[in-house]
Amino acid sequence: MSTKKILIGSRIHESVIIELREYCKSHGILMNHFVSEAIKTKLKKIKKSEEKEKAEIITNGLKDVNSNVI
Repeated sequence: MSTKKILIGSRIHESVIIELREYCKSHGILMNHFVSEAIKTKLKKIKKSEEKEKAEIITNGLKDVNSNVI
């Protein structure tokens, strides 16, 4: 994985930013690090969910095929 950092921009509700700042400040965490880790965590969760869905489709497809075998 590349260590090069790229600036991204997004519009986030002010209340969320305030809560994020307070959390990061009280826990001694850089907002940059927190957001980066949150994105990585969410991507891993999504990938895992997609893999599970694909496995279920394959499993269900095999069950359908096997139920048609005489």
